[in-house]
Amino acid sequence: MKKISYIIIAFACVVMQACNKDAKKGDAGVDETPSSEVSATGHELDVVNGQRVLAQARSLCQSGRLDEARDSIMSLRTNYPYAIDARRQAILLLDSVELFAATDSLATLEQTHSQQSVPNYGAEHERLDMKVQFFMHKLQNDQQKRNER
Repeated sequence: MKKISYIIIAFACVVMQACNKDAKKGDAGVDETPSSEVSATGHELDVVNGQRVLAQARSLCQSGRLDEARDSIMSLRTNYPYAIDARRQAILLLDSVELFAATDSLATLEQTHSQQSVPNYGAEHERLDMKVQFFMHKLQNDQQKRNER
C-alpha cells in the first residue's frame, strides 16, 4: 500500500507542475473588454489578484497546509470572478489538494491500524481508497482535456 501512496504523491506532483507551467503563460483566454458593469481595470485587477491567490494556494498545498490551500481556492472563486484562467487552474489544484488529503487520511488510517484496532477499518479504508482513486482518475481526465486544447 505504501507503493500506491508514493505513486499517488508522484502523480499529484506532476499535475501540480503542469499547473505551474500554465500559470507562467498568463491569462491569455480572459476577455478583458470593458462591460457596462465592470471596467477593464476591474478585469485586470481580478486577473492579477487571481494569479496571486492561486500562487498562494499552490504554496500552501506544497507545504502541506491543505485546509488553508482549499480556503484560498474558494476565496479565489468567490472574490475574483474575472480571473478565468486562474480559476480554471484552481479547479485542477483543488483536485490535487483533495487527493493529497485523501492520501494523508489513508496513510494515517493504515498507520493507526498497524498500532491498534480501528473500528470499521475495512469500510473506512475502502471509502478512502475509493476517494483516492476518484481524484486520481479525475486529475488524469482533466490533464488529458487540458492537453487536447
